[in-house]
Amino acid sequence: MNSQHPYMFAIFAPSFDSSSGGCIVLHKLCDILNQLGYQAYLYTFGTKIEKYIVNQKYTTPLIDRSFFHQNIQNFIVVYPEIISGNPLKAPNVVRWLLHKPGFFTHEIDFGENDYILGFSPFSYQNPDFKIHDKLLILEGNLDIFKNYHFSKREGSCYIKRKNPNAIIVHDMENSIEIVDTTPSSALAELFNKKIFFYCYDPYTFLCIQAALCGCIPVIIPCHNMSKEEWRKSIRSYNGISYGFDDIAHATSTQYLVRLEIEEVEQNNKRFVDAFYWKVSKFFMMDRSS
Repeated sequence: MNSQHPYMFAIFAPSFDSSSGGCIVLHKLCDILNQLGYQAYLYTFGTKIEKYIVNQKYTTPLIDRSFFHQNIQNFIVVYPEIISGNPLKAPNVVRWLLHKPGFFTHEIDFGENDYILGFSPFSYQNPDFKIHDKLLILEGNLDIFKNYHFSKREGSCYIKRKNPNAIIVHDMENSIEIVDTTPSSALAELFNKKIFFYCYDPYTFLCIQAALCGCIPVIIPCHNMSKEEWRKSIRSYNGISYGFDDIAHATSTQYLVRLEIEEVEQNNKRFVDAFYWKVSKFFMMDRSS
């Protein structure tokens, strides 16, 4: 074990999918740890290794499983909240809550000695477990998602995403459903051509991408959640309208969205570096007790 860098990291991550925000940040965490000079690897799950995709822009080596198991005491494993239990039987476990625990799996199976890491307020507002720390890193794709100032906008686009049974309530005239959410110039162009982006999923980065393009994101309220409850559950609500009566707020604060994303991206490495030392200290203390 390196005395300067006491732990290596194994990030339990699915194959890279540019349309999945959770997948992106898991791979990006591995990349940033390696940029900082630590040892971090992806531990593949959900896909046969020969079909596993990595982002070629990131430094994300795949772990040698025999090496991992031979040195398991010196690894910290990072599981997203969708993973139940401890499939790798790792002694040092971080649970990174990228979404509300149990939202996808309908179960929460965390270890009592796990280090619980929050991503955004809606993911960790649960009185049943203690949040040790928070880690927000972003891949904003600011070079793609920006206002091209086209001469005319008209109509809207919309998405149901994690709320597939939602009842459509917005004006469907000249409204296009977004099917492919992969960050791309085509998606940015659509956001630049439309006035409104109606979102039936209250928690998606697509709202930020739309706002960056000058399109007005409108969250369609669901699950009887009030505007105040929703605002408390997210990191920032600048540039976004919750319901149809908050458009003025969305338009007046839209300019702040790019500034906020730039700030987070500039601090990605600092946030990850602080996380490395906090979590290393946590497990070093646990090992010595």
